[in-house]
Amino acid sequence: FKRTCGGVDTFEINAIGSKELHTMEPEIVKTVLSLKSKDYHHSTSRKGAFAFLGPGILVSDGEEWEISRAMIRPSFHRTQIRDLSALEEHVGNLIACLPKDGQVVDLQPLFFRLTNDTIFESLLGQSTYSLLGDATDPRNTQMFNAVDYTTHRISIRLRMGRLATILPDPKFTKALA
Repeated sequence: FKRTCGGVDTFEINAIGSKELHTMEPEIVKTVLSLKSKDYHHSTSRKGAFAFLGPGILVSDGEEWEISRAMIRPSFHRTQIRDLSALEEHVGNLIACLPKDGQVVDLQPLFFRLTNDTIFESLLGQSTYSLLGDATDPRNTQMFNAVDYTTHRISIRLRMGRLATILPDPKFTKALA
């Protein structure tokens, strides 16, 4: 926002025929989510990028969005956020992966695996425990590559808006599966 939009916190764009409002202003986000949700909806580009997720908070509007939000609200309760015990296990697994002899280690792949382990447990109720397994295990490699590819393609789909849905991408579909 700061670099691209000249220092503004909120801006509007014309995304292939539809207006989109983008903001990083916390008070605006809070107001929209808590008081004005009926006055706003997800952009076409967002719906196109996240359509593979099906109905849910990332792509739904109106009553469907309110139901999705109510379902995940307990996850964001202050006591839940302060409870870091779930993260403790995964950080312990990360530390166990570090060499004990002072050898230099590339932390990026380990942090990627830590992120996967914690996010999958948080969202799906079950961790991938990739930090406990062999990073070169074909199952882990396949999953990491799929997550990496879909993340990259989603960022492109967000920028393409409506056009994203007309371009077939079999590799994206396979990575999602």
